[in-house]
Amino acid sequence: MRLAIQDNLLGMNHFRDSFRLAKEIGFDGVELNFFQRNLIQADALEIAKASEITGVEVAAVCGGYLNWIADFDEEKRHVAVEGVRTSLEYIAHMGGVGLIAPAAYGMYARRFPAKRPLEEDRRILLDSLNRIAESAEKHKVMFYLEPLNRYEDHMINMISEGAAYIDEVGSKQVKLLGDIFHMNIEEDNVIKTMEQYNSHIGYYHLADSNRKLPGLAHTDFKSIFHKLKELKYNGLLSIECHLRGETVEGIRRSLDFLRSL
Repeated sequence: MRLAIQDNLLGMNHFRDSFRLAKEIGFDGVELNFFQRNLIQADALEIAKASEITGVEVAAVCGGYLNWIADFDEEKRHVAVEGVRTSLEYIAHMGGVGLIAPAAYGMYARRFPAKRPLEEDRRILLDSLNRIAESAEKHKVMFYLEPLNRYEDHMINMISEGAAYIDEVGSKQVKLLGDIFHMNIEEDNVIKTMEQYNSHIGYYHLADSNRKLPGLAHTDFKSIFHKLKELKYNGLLSIECHLRGETVEGIRRSLDFLRSL
């Protein structure tokens, strides 16, 4: 199993410095955070160079586009889809694994009356995913759809919900991202879900139950890693969390904790 970290957690101002620090700490890869930012060619070239110099893998890009692929606003949705398609091309050029995106984030919550019929939600998201799948297949990179918890996304909260879309799209270049923090909120049994949907999940985000660094709260990472080993999972595991003032030493301790499992 290969362990990566999002570059924004490392506190560096340049990609080359993030990759160097990630290597020094002991990570196998760096995930790039482009939340609500377009990935541009100049960044892709710099990221590719940083990876080449350090030997640290380019993991996925989290974001790299504007708006949401299931936006309520049709114009914004098309901008999001085209942004994803462009970023997938750049990711292929820089040797990255793929791109991560939820259906939406922060637009709405299920506890409120529906703003759009569920059937329309489904039709629109499938349209976006099919267009994205075409580009992912063309450039031979992955697109990872990320279920978020009910407080952040009204459309896809559980792995099973995301898996239904993956099955319908039917592309080997489109899979799910399993985020342990979100799964701890939504899944009845994280371990059983990992096992049941192993073929649908191609990438994992790691954060503890308080959304801080792994090892700082009560998520049972020992059981999670045991199940990953049993399933012969060979994808990336990327730390994507919030910090509360931890230094590089805190990140190093978290990585050591994960390695020990």
